[in-house]
Amino acid sequence: MKYELSFIISGAVPENEHQTLEKEVLSYLDKAGVSGGRRLESLGRKKLAYPISKQKQGFYLFVRFDLENQSALKELDTSLRHNPNILRHLIIKLEPRALQVPKPRIHPRPKVRVLDTPEPVKHDSLPKLDLGDLADLDKKLDEILEREPEA
Repeated sequence: MKYELSFIISGAVPENEHQTLEKEVLSYLDKAGVSGGRRLESLGRKKLAYPISKQKQGFYLFVRFDLENQSALKELDTSLRHNPNILRHLIIKLEPRALQVPKPRIHPRPKVRVLDTPEPVKHDSLPKLDLGDLADLDKKLDEILEREPEA
């Protein structure tokens, strides 16, 4: 059976220690009897949707692997759960359809009718957008989201 393990390394862990943590996760996979591709893929540092253990950022990694012994999944899950540097993890079973690359669909071109051409829009009538206001809006939004919720 094919599985995918996704996990988030705490943002508090320095990047020079990530390789040791990745080797530790790969050793968990070896103990579980994993076969097949054991290549970790990284999505890099991302902002979390909500704080986890007072961390606002984390490093996202995932790996796909083959495992025949499904009882070893519980041991793998327990090992990952007890690692304090891993904020969250998820193991999913990949369905065979998820592994297939979809074929592009070719649709016949629809028949086009030429209609009366509309009058061109005058650019003077459109409102002007001030980009400085958007930057201020983003700052205010970040300030609001970082505040502690009121009771």
